[in-house]
Amino acid sequence: MATVAAAAFVPHQYWKPVAAALGFGVLLFLGAWGHFWPPHHNSNWRLAAQRLNAESLGKDAPVLCPSPFIEARPPVWQPNYPTTDFLYAPLAVYPVHGHTYPFPFESSPDAEAFAAGLSQQTLSSSDRFAIYGGDQAVRFWRNWFAARPELAEWRIRRLGPFGDVDVIMFEKSHEAAVPPGSKAAFR
Repeated sequence: MATVAAAAFVPHQYWKPVAAALGFGVLLFLGAWGHFWPPHHNSNWRLAAQRLNAESLGKDAPVLCPSPFIEARPPVWQPNYPTTDFLYAPLAVYPVHGHTYPFPFESSPDAEAFAAGLSQQTLSSSDRFAIYGGDQAVRFWRNWFAARPELAEWRIRRLGPFGDVDVIMFEKSHEAAVPPGSKAAFR
C-alpha cells in the first residue's frame, strides 16, 4: 500500500533516489549498531546450554526439557518420547549435561501426572535439578514444581534469561530446620 501511495506522488525519475534514501533510513534507525554481529533471532540456546553445563550437574542430575515446538502435545508427546527426535532439536545442537526428561510444549493431564510421579520419585531424592527450554514453558513448570509439597523447602535460582530461552535451577536446601523459639532461631 505504501508503494502504491508513493507511486501517485513520486515522479518516475526519482524512484531510485527515494528507494536509496528509504533503505539508508531503515538501516540508520532500525540497525543494531551496538553489536558487531547483531542477533537475527531471540533464542540463545547456545548460551543457555553453556550456562547450564557450567553448573557441573553430573550425568544423573535431572534436566527437564519442555519442547519448544507446539507439535509436542499428547498424543504425539509421551513421557518416553526420545529427546533425540525433532521435537527436542535444540538438545541435539546444544546438548546439556544431566539426565534429560522430555516435557511437552504445554501442560496436559498426562504431562502433570508424569511430572507428579517424577517429582515424588526422582526429583525429591536429587540434590538439584534444572528446567531448560522456552521461557513460557519454563515459567509454567517452575511455578508448578514450586507448589509441590515435596519441593517446598527448595531454593529456586534463575540462570537466564537467554532471549526467549530460560534455565531454572531447583536446589535442595541443606539448612537444618530450626524449631521456632529455640536459641538457634535467634542467631
